[in-house]
Amino acid sequence: MPEENQTAQTPSAQPQPKKGGSNLAIILIIVFAALIILGVGGYFGWKYVASKYLKKAATTASTKELSLKTLEALYSYPGGTITQTDRSKNSGAASEITYETTDKLKTVYDYYLSLATKNNLTVSRKSLETDQSAGSMTIQGSGYYVDISLFQYEKTDIYVSIFGDNIKNDTSNADATSTTGTSNTTGSSSKTTISTEYVISDSDSRVISKSELTSFTPWELKVARNEIYARHGREFVHKDLQCYFTSKSWYSIDPNFSESMLSVTENKNVATIQAYEQETNSPLQNKDSGC
Repeated sequence: MPEENQTAQTPSAQPQPKKGGSNLAIILIIVFAALIILGVGGYFGWKYVASKYLKKAATTASTKELSLKTLEALYSYPGGTITQTDRSKNSGAASEITYETTDKLKTVYDYYLSLATKNNLTVSRKSLETDQSAGSMTIQGSGYYVDISLFQYEKTDIYVSIFGDNIKNDTSNADATSTTGTSNTTGSSSKTTISTEYVISDSDSRVISKSELTSFTPWELKVARNEIYARHGREFVHKDLQCYFTSKSWYSIDPNFSESMLSVTENKNVATIQAYEQETNSPLQNKDSGC
């Protein structure tokens, strides 16, 4: 049989994928993914910047002018009785308020430490006598600071002094320098009668105020400041002081005298008197007038 002519069958040509189109798709996917990442990252980045810097700006703006009423409320002692209020700024403080409480001094001391912690405030200085009869601390806020002094007598006396240059006095003017509440049983708001033995007989046991010193002569101021040291037996270089204290029955030289013997109360009183002497340019502050 004659061989039949067989035509070679060639498979039909299949369309080849276009390389250019595949690469374009990959590029589009990468660009799309990048846009998503940048968008999400930018959103959270903006939130971080806004929360950090805008909040800081708002805080700074809010502290440009502080409210005295708000600060006094913050540092008031719960249940304490106000025995003296002074906003005259005579001592440099925007407000000086004295409280009295039956709580123990350590309880009050711990309360103010806790108050500082809860409000994210800095306690830049603190001290507490070993017998817990006296204590003090300085709490640093934004644009202000507060000195707190504590003294334990029959009750606990709390002295809160608020300092700051931009504190707005939004309190009532009626009681700007008034004394409210119960009378102060420790006599912290009244001047002590000058006796023949002491100029200020209780300057070792209570905090004195600047207002008590306004009627003193330069000599009385000098004696009042130095009799705090004399109680502990200090020997004086100034002859006028040495002659004066030698004449007092209670004075006796202690060769081991050290200023560390002074209590927190006494150190504060020395500073108050000395500051007033400097303010009034007392001629006897550093002058020995002799015996």
